[in-house]
Amino acid sequence: MKTGDMKKEQLLKEREKRLKQIARLKQSAAGYKNALALLQQERDTARQYLDFAGVIIVVIDSAQKVVLINNRGAEILGYRRKDIIGKNWFDTFVAERMRDSVKKVFTRLITGKIKSGEYYENAVLTKNGGEKIIAWHNSLLKDKTGRVYATLSSGDDVTERKQMYDTLKGNEERFRTIVENIDVGIYRIGIYKNKDGPYGRLIQANQALAQMLGYTSVNEFLKASILDHYQDPEERKRFIKDLLSSGSVKDRELHLLKCNGASLWAAITGNAQYDESGTIKWIDGIIEDISDRKMMEEELRALSLIDELTDLYNRRGFLTLAEQQLRIADRSKRQQSLLFADLDNLKWINDTLGHKEGDQALIDTAHILRETFRKSDIIARIGGDEFVLLAIDTPSTYTKLLSSRLQQAVHAHNQAANRPFTLSISLGITHYHPGQSRSVDELIAEADELMYQQKAQKQNRGKGK
Repeated sequence: MKTGDMKKEQLLKEREKRLKQIARLKQSAAGYKNALALLQQERDTARQYLDFAGVIIVVIDSAQKVVLINNRGAEILGYRRKDIIGKNWFDTFVAERMRDSVKKVFTRLITGKIKSGEYYENAVLTKNGGEKIIAWHNSLLKDKTGRVYATLSSGDDVTERKQMYDTLKGNEERFRTIVENIDVGIYRIGIYKNKDGPYGRLIQANQALAQMLGYTSVNEFLKASILDHYQDPEERKRFIKDLLSSGSVKDRELHLLKCNGASLWAAITGNAQYDESGTIKWIDGIIEDISDRKMMEEELRALSLIDELTDLYNRRGFLTLAEQQLRIADRSKRQQSLLFADLDNLKWINDTLGHKEGDQALIDTAHILRETFRKSDIIARIGGDEFVLLAIDTPSTYTKLLSSRLQQAVHAHNQAANRPFTLSISLGITHYHPGQSRSVDELIAEADELMYQQKAQKQNRGKGK
């Protein structure tokens, strides 16, 4: 028990004892003086009890003036008690924007038009010009005739709690705005159990996902069965099973169906969210429509536009896809970023460790690029140790983020992989703004030059080829 609570409990016990003594002493004239002395002690005890209270306590008379306030109240307001007593409470201590409405509540309370004991919140002014939000509980003080002569109000300082709530509410509203306007599907799956084992049920989705699957609204989509949107229901079972076992699945390519039966290829990512006991509460994730890319991939593969070693696009495949994407960017007014990456030290790896290890270094680099960037981005190996990537819908402000993300992935690979070599990548990034009329070759040349500038800086530090 806290010291303040122990003190209050002790004061209450002493008060109860004195009240019994007063009752006995009042029965005889001889005990009258002693009764008066005990009554004085009782008044002092009541004052101490008020001052030990952890809430603000204020008595306001019918003329709206402060008759009594405890130490906690004076502390919250930043004044001495004697500087508060006698002041008009509403004109002095209530925030101006709320003053009229709070006065009306007081008038209705003291005239009996509303019940006492109800909960109210309002802002009070402190001596330094700040505000505190107080949650009030009010009661009425009456004389022997039943006339109300004052209100007794106790209040908690809820300023920090209100600020936290307002911050969380603002963050939630901003997040909801982002979710509703982003052009990829976002979902939340609840995990439940039946006789056949755990299964997932869609409980939240954004408008983009509903439209992706052919619905006009999210509510209409949530009423449908998600199982109806899998071309192969077994794929969903495997997806849920993998999520439950590992906690996450990244860019799983699945063949889906729209509500009208039309086919759709999607890249699905999911991440499990756990409660305090370690049980999965739900799964959050995103779904990207990759139908156009899958169709184009098949066409490119048929035209032998895929690099056989890394399974990335080759130069011809990249130019074909990237030129098409720039035309789309011009129509949609969205920026693109082009990254030119050169694998450092490939000649040393080939000459010292052999071409098998050199091929492995190229395969590892391709794997890092695929894992680091999105399925919708176009990645290619266009030369012996040269890679290029077109990051879709990525503005120039993302340059540092793209570079940092790739270098972190390379570092993580080097830490985890058991290879006789260490990967190092030099990088150049340029950007395409809609309406520039620049070709993919021009973008590659510009990014290539920026890459060589970075490589030269490494050489000057003694870490390049």
